[in-house]
Amino acid sequence: MLAKRFTVRPTSELDCPHIGPLMRKVWLATYREIHTKKELLAQSHRMHQPVLLLAELSDPQICSFVAEVNGKVVGHARADLRANGTVYVVRLYLEHKFHGNGIGGALLAALENHFSDTKQVQLDVYEKNETALRFYLAKGYRIVGRNTKFQSKDEDVFELKVLKTLGASE
Repeated sequence: MLAKRFTVRPTSELDCPHIGPLMRKVWLATYREIHTKKELLAQSHRMHQPVLLLAELSDPQICSFVAEVNGKVVGHARADLRANGTVYVVRLYLEHKFHGNGIGGALLAALENHFSDTKQVQLDVYEKNETALRFYLAKGYRIVGRNTKFQSKDEDVFELKVLKTLGASE
């Protein structure tokens, strides 16, 4: 355990240049068995640009949080409020060396509690991302579906849909 003290707070404009490199680092470590490095870097450079992250901050249907340890951003999470009232977790990334310190759980709780009257929280997780799947199941999520949208390294990549109903035996 590396982090005894951490802070979870809303993402600010000053955080945006630090989030892209954090997510690239986490992606490369987490998804190396699922995607090629070239695929990961191309997708990350396209999706995690500071200008795009900055634009998210002004959207009232999006909530975004960072986790800091000793003033350094070590985690990031984002969720969207969907039209049906469900909160969809778009991303939750934490440097691997900080796993097991409660930081991921604190980021997830911030997302779950951000929008008032939220009844359900949903997300997709790669089936092969066993660490993340165990984390979400331990936090009260349940698997509600499985599908594949693409192939990588010449095999199907499956995503699991997981859902948590808030207020139900929390």
